[in-house]
Amino acid sequence: MINFKSDGEFQAPEAASLAGHAIIGLGSAGVNVVDQIMLDRRDGEGLLGFDTDGQVMRGSVLDEKMLLGAGKIHGLGTGGDPALAAELAREERLEISGRLQGLRSAVLVAGLGGGTGGGMAPEFCRMLKQLGAAVVVVAVTPFAFEGRRRSRQAAEALAALRREADAVLCLSNGRLVGALGREVEVRHIFATMNGLAGRVCLNLRAALNQRGPLQIHLADVRKLLAEHADGGVALENCWVGCGTGSGGERARAAVDEALGSPLFADGQVWARGTAVVACLGGDGNLSMGEVQAALEYLRREMPVELPVLAGTILEPRETAELSLTLLVIGQADAEEEEAPRPGARGELAFAAPPAAPVSHGAPVAEVPAGVAAAPAPPGRAAGHQGTEQRYFAQQQEELPLDQKIYRGRFEKSAPTIFHGEDLDQPTFMRQNIKIRLSS
Repeated sequence: MINFKSDGEFQAPEAASLAGHAIIGLGSAGVNVVDQIMLDRRDGEGLLGFDTDGQVMRGSVLDEKMLLGAGKIHGLGTGGDPALAAELAREERLEISGRLQGLRSAVLVAGLGGGTGGGMAPEFCRMLKQLGAAVVVVAVTPFAFEGRRRSRQAAEALAALRREADAVLCLSNGRLVGALGREVEVRHIFATMNGLAGRVCLNLRAALNQRGPLQIHLADVRKLLAEHADGGVALENCWVGCGTGSGGERARAAVDEALGSPLFADGQVWARGTAVVACLGGDGNLSMGEVQAALEYLRREMPVELPVLAGTILEPRETAELSLTLLVIGQADAEEEEAPRPGARGELAFAAPPAAPVSHGAPVAEVPAGVAAAPAPPGRAAGHQGTEQRYFAQQQEELPLDQKIYRGRFEKSAPTIFHGEDLDQPTFMRQNIKIRLSS
């Protein structure tokens, strides 16, 4: 509870109770995020981890952690099978519910696309809702190079989570790689994403747990996400930036650092963003004037004009730092995420020269001899005339190879026979392989 001093300043409580409010990591990605939170804060109260991988659980620094499915899969993980992960969660429902008993709110963090995180997260949401707890999910999507299967599983898990949770915030690993560059070390990429996701989880838990002069309610976040819902198609609806500042200009320093965060480096974020949630954190000396100055500076420095939902979190701190977490809520370009790469393996791609505009009713040029027109792409009627490109496939001809063997100086020599085959003959003749002209 925030107490008001007689001089109008806010006084933070001596200790913020985390009882009944937890951050729960599911799967290896989620556990790594919660581990990062504990290492940064050196406080494990209200932090829990659940996974099916025994190696991840042994390496976790969490005090409260549970290995699921030990009797069935023996700590070897689910192998990327979300159905198996969901089944394990249902089988151990009583044990899991016992660990979650008494929670009034929970922030679930998980990586989507694999087995444990995407498969168990919806089951955990149902359990928590039945226990009467509010549930917010922070999800991280897979990298593009992990393939269409993981992207499809991530989309399915995301759709299920949006049906079960009170709010779902989805961050993109791929955008972070694009911002930091491919030359950056793998450890730095994951540490950065773990830190960003961890800050979001901490601020969400604090918003649900603490009361301050400017309050961000769960209903506010739900309303913003509902207004800009993408129907579960795009695997991204939120971008996050974090900053801290100290000294006389700590508000400006925090805003500048937050706006310079890696996920904001892509200008597409501001083009697709529709609202901003700004969460300011500080000690009891944080004044309303400083909050107002920080938010006004933020509005001036943002590349576009967006509505800002602001909140403050007051808590005891060792240093007089001011922290700022920015959540830009909006829609990702679903078509861009799902668009196939031209010429990808397993896809038939024909390079067609630019076609000159053809007016309706004009005769269409005949296909040259030896070239067959390929079938029209799906959705395009055969014989359609217009400005679209024409697709062609070159017919291949067989090489005119003579079957007669010219042995030259070894013409009168005995043939080399091995296992009934004449090794003097080329392999393609022995195996009756037809060689065709390359295009």
